[in-house]
Amino acid sequence: MFGDLHNHSRYSDGSLSVRELMAVAARLGLPVIALTDHDTMAGWAEARACGEEKGICVIPGVEFSTRDPATGRKAHLLVYDPEKPELLHPYCEWMAQERRRSAEMMLKKIMEKYPIDRDLVLRCANGCVTIFKQHIMLALMEAGYADQLYGPLFRQLFGKDGMAYMPVRYPDVHEVARAARAAGGTIVLAHPGEYHSLPLLREMAKAGEIDGAEYWHPRNTPQDQEEIARVCGEYRLLKTGGTDFHGSHGDPRYPVGSFVTPEKELRAFLNRVHRDHS
Repeated sequence: MFGDLHNHSRYSDGSLSVRELMAVAARLGLPVIALTDHDTMAGWAEARACGEEKGICVIPGVEFSTRDPATGRKAHLLVYDPEKPELLHPYCEWMAQERRRSAEMMLKKIMEKYPIDRDLVLRCANGCVTIFKQHIMLALMEAGYADQLYGPLFRQLFGKDGMAYMPVRYPDVHEVARAARAAGGTIVLAHPGEYHSLPLLREMAKAGEIDGAEYWHPRNTPQDQEEIARVCGEYRLLKTGGTDFHGSHGDPRYPVGSFVTPEKELRAFLNRVHRDHS
């Protein structure tokens, strides 16, 4: 048994619908899959129903976008199957509003230079609970101004010095972790290597704020994995794995199931999830 515990659908910034994502997982023979859209739980009921229909185990999850107050850097928390998800709804709504605010301001700047309109962006964001930069880029691709999502135009517009860059205000990672603990979720620090979050991993592990860390992930280097394994061993944390799948909106080298949680670690994870509900 193995499972891919990190996947995104069209409800956030993925390209596949939940049903399409579950169909791919079933065709692959993937026994366990988690739906972990950014800052939304909108796809959970649909994912569970598809899982029952296709005979696969679906773990509902959410990837919260947060900020490490010590460094100001982004940090992502994966929260799986909380017993009281309503305690996390305020953070989902906060991020939906923040992304809409940021997108509207970015779009205003971009429309001054490129002849796209809001309706085209909304069509590209159809099915999503908010608007991401990717949806604006899809509109620009539809209008013929780019031939790839994350190419030169993306960097020109949305890089730190980009002409349309507009920061999003993220909640404090420790605050979200406390809320996730109160909600009865299993809490995993996502891809600690990506945002240079290894010191944060140790800090949160020592404080008992997390249950695990994402070890198998496309953007964790071997050096990252050494430290993640060290911290997980020292604080008896779960080690999880997932592809961070986004479909055509992500890295084409990594389809669903490219990075998985092996059987031993997956059983420990499932035991933890079930324990939180006992």
